[in-house]
Amino acid sequence: MPNKVITKDGFELHWAVNYFAPYLLTNLLVKPLKKAKQACIVNLVTNLAFVEKIDFNKIESKQDFVTNEPYTESKLSLSMNSIELAEQLRSDGVSINYLHPGNIKSSLLRHLKGIEKMMANIMIRMASPTEVGADRVVRLAISSAFAGITGAYLAENTIKPPHKEALIESKRKHIEQITRKALAKWL
Repeated sequence: MPNKVITKDGFELHWAVNYFAPYLLTNLLVKPLKKAKQACIVNLVTNLAFVEKIDFNKIESKQDFVTNEPYTESKLSLSMNSIELAEQLRSDGVSINYLHPGNIKSSLLRHLKGIEKMMANIMIRMASPTEVGADRVVRLAISSAFAGITGAYLAENTIKPPHKEALIESKRKHIEQITRKALAKWL
């Protein structure tokens, strides 16, 4: 969204959709996933190479999670949570990895305006078909090539190093604490 949108629950829309929704769904499903013989969680993120860091002070100072870069910061937070949860669930046989499927044709950028809209139109022309992105998600979830791998970041089909911020355990714990407080009534 090019403009700030606040959900009926009081959160900035990017944070609500890109981070809180998968975080909450995953946490609500952890018990049944642990009971499964083999379970896999795949979180979708974006190309994190150009994201510098999350400003925790701005997040904590506002209840609605309005930040400078809500899309990328929410996706980096999901990456951080994926690593943290992978460590927590490692002994339970639940793998959790996170994937940037690549530049895929979608309507994700439909609300952009001006120069950003023009750039989005160029990107869409060069994007891979939707089926390519879907195949990458399914492959990560079910392929034996990823059996036993957890906490990994994949860009398209390749395991890449995690974002430097996601490697810092204290920052992962910090975003977890902020999140649990924000979502307390649903957890």
